Amino acid sequence: MILPYILAFLLLWPAMPAVAQVRESYSAARLDKWRILGPGGGGAQFYPAVSPHDPNLVLVACDMTGAYISKDGGNSWRMFNLGSPVKFFAFDPNDSKVIYAATQVLWRSADGGGTWSLVYPPRASVTRLIMPDDHASPIVETAAGPAGPVRALAVDPADSKILYAAIGGAAIGGGSCALYASSDWGGHWQRSADLAAGGRKIYVDPRSPQADRTLYVIGTNSVSTRKAGEWKQGPSPTGAGEFRDASAGFSSDGELIVYALAAKQPGSLGRILVSRDGGTTWSRADDALARSAGGSAPLPDLDAVATSLSHPEVAYVSYEGLGAGRGAKRPFHGVAKTTDCGVHVAVSVERRRGARGERPRCVDHRTLWDRLGRAWNLTGSRANRSEHLLQDR
Repeated sequence: MILPYILAFLLLWPAMPAVAQVRESYSAARLDKWRILGPGGGGAQFYPAVSPHDPNLVLVACDMTGAYISKDGGNSWRMFNLGSPVKFFAFDPNDSKVIYAATQVLWRSADGGGTWSLVYPPRASVTRLIMPDDHASPIVETAAGPAGPVRALAVDPADSKILYAAIGGAAIGGGSCALYASSDWGGHWQRSADLAAGGRKIYVDPRSPQADRTLYVIGTNSVSTRKAGEWKQGPSPTGAGEFRDASAGFSSDGELIVYALAAKQPGSLGRILVSRDGGTTWSRADDALARSAGGSAPLPDLDAVATSLSHPEVAYVSYEGLGAGRGAKRPFHGVAKTTDCGVHVAVSVERRRGARGERPRCVDHRTLWDRLGRAWNLTGSRANRSEHLLQDR
């Protein structure tokens, strides 16, 4: 008598709805609501870059591997990941959609930051990727060995297919630093010259012959120049150690004006240095900053310097720990501006939070934007410090 019921049950089983199909969900309804505000998630932001073609296109790197891009002037951000922290960004001066980003290798986006492709080393030469630790520091292996890190990049101002890069240096498998050139948009690279003094910035003289460009390479603490096919190593500033930061631009008469911040050394303070002849001679410009703070205060920590590629008479320096005011007992931080290559400076200072917890206040009661000009932007990558400055176009 039971057998007919069993047979009927087995025949009807495929047509019976599953319990999970008739119930909406096993999970309770969510009561929270989240909205993306922008960059975050830990770590600090470094190397901000604004497109010379569109001031609303902004990129910034994070030391937690990711990088961020905004196309509306910072109102919203999108994160992208190139496998390891970005060390610098560069824009093609001829094509507004082309952006470069250097990690341990060099990447390029041809669609305004939407997608990225490998430029150096060429993709065909890559044999494997080694992850030696958990600190987002991969090593890219090629047939010739580990790819050296990309230190600096410049795009020819008249031909986007011509690229110059400083590659190598103090890194695993990096070897000595050298200048490499590509005439086919990074498809092939040719070692052009050794850079004994290193390479942290490359500048191409737009007035030089296109077939034989004059190049300036800012190194560890000097400038190397290639002119008429010959290289010349400029002198290091007297008494200065390694450059902490450097920035340069071409004046109206074609000279490269270089600003450099010399790092502190045992027994000496940091310095603001200026060269008005492409690194052939140097002068100090920190006296003007000290005078603006009262003259008797020691020079503060100097974090970053930035100038315009086409208006280098104007430059900005961020500082920390300026002993300004009566008795110079309380440190200040802020940004100094010069409009005459460092002869005179204007200082905007803000008091740091004191031991008793008083709120910071601006000394002259004007914001940095009003004080320094709204056409320029600045940013601090750490609390109470301006580690990197954005330069005007």
